[in-house]
Amino acid sequence: MRPPGGGFPVGAFGGRKDIMDKVVTPVEPSKVKAAVFEEKRMFQSGTFSGNPITTETAAAFRLGWVANGIYIPGVHTVFTSAAHTDADIDKILEVSEEILREIKTSGLSR
Repeated sequence: MRPPGGGFPVGAFGGRKDIMDKVVTPVEPSKVKAAVFEEKRMFQSGTFSGNPITTETAAAFRLGWVANGIYIPGVHTVFTSAAHTDADIDKILEVSEEILREIKTSGLSR
């Protein structure tokens, strides 16, 4: 059994209707792109969702991957598959290591 919050404090969040209307819980896949990119809504779901440490780290990875040409789908799940070459996986690992170094030097990891 996993501990609630993965060892981090957990809680709930709420806010004004205009802000909470921007939060997207799982939507059907065909609507994710419009919800996140066109409507400027935030996807919120998962074991560690909303935790400030994991949220900030996930954002750093997403931005870092996209900035380095690694496609990330508009949903919260990222998989590798047989379609990925060794070079693709090497690039993902190299970029991920660089992102981790940046997180460490930024003080986020403290």
